[in-house]
Amino acid sequence: MHFRITATPPPRHQRAAFTLIELLIVIAIIGVLAALLLSALSQAKSRAQTTVCLNNLRQLQLAWLMYADESEDQLADNNWYQNWPNFPRNWVSGVMSYETEPESPFFWTHADSTNTALLLDPKRSELGPFVRSHAVFKCPGDKSWIQLGGQRYPRVRSYAMNQQVGDYVDKGSPHTFRRKDEIGLPVWVFIDTHEDSIVDGWFQFGNYLPFGAPGSYAWQNLPASRHNGSGVISFSDGHVEAHKWLDGRTIVPVKRILQGGIGAPNSKDIDWLSHQSGW
Repeated sequence: MHFRITATPPPRHQRAAFTLIELLIVIAIIGVLAALLLSALSQAKSRAQTTVCLNNLRQLQLAWLMYADESEDQLADNNWYQNWPNFPRNWVSGVMSYETEPESPFFWTHADSTNTALLLDPKRSELGPFVRSHAVFKCPGDKSWIQLGGQRYPRVRSYAMNQQVGDYVDKGSPHTFRRKDEIGLPVWVFIDTHEDSIVDGWFQFGNYLPFGAPGSYAWQNLPASRHNGSGVISFSDGHVEAHKWLDGRTIVPVKRILQGGIGAPNSKDIDWLSHQSGW
């Protein structure tokens, strides 16, 4: 009798499936990596916007210096907008507003907020011919808009000029410069301005009244803080910097309503700006 011996094949190894816990761990790791990537991208975008804003103010500051050089040291006009009918040419023309604010047709209209031509018109804006590009007047981090005819339009300007530089109206105020040769140490000239406070091209700040009283400090116009709590500022010697604000009262959220007259007694930020203005 013959016996047939057959070899039993070894059992096949089945591929083990992920357990629920393993899947959750993988998902968590992917989530952490995605968050790190998004954070890195956000920081890179923020740095890029700050760089563009710095370059914008560098170009505006150069235009300011060129204007003075071609005007026998006379500084570009920097007057409060209600005086513009008496001074039809200012360093820049056009008032930034929201549709919720009533127009003042004798001084400005809502259409000013979207009118890039006003920024460059040599008959209205003294620095326009030296800049040549309306994009220079807008910080890329400024996302403010105005609604006209049911449509939203981006506003076209983010920067204002120090009240103490080029103001030919308030001639009785101390520390007001109207000629470049009157400036000794560098003073700040242009500032990236809060979306709710930009209005005209004239930046009124802090200790304007009463002079030198830290306990009475207030923001009449607010600086922007959209660069990670910093504001971009240019100086009369041509340099530009991003300055970190130290007082939490300086960093105000955008509300799309005009904000000014914000009390900030003993503000280190107002104090710093004041000292950069020759006070």
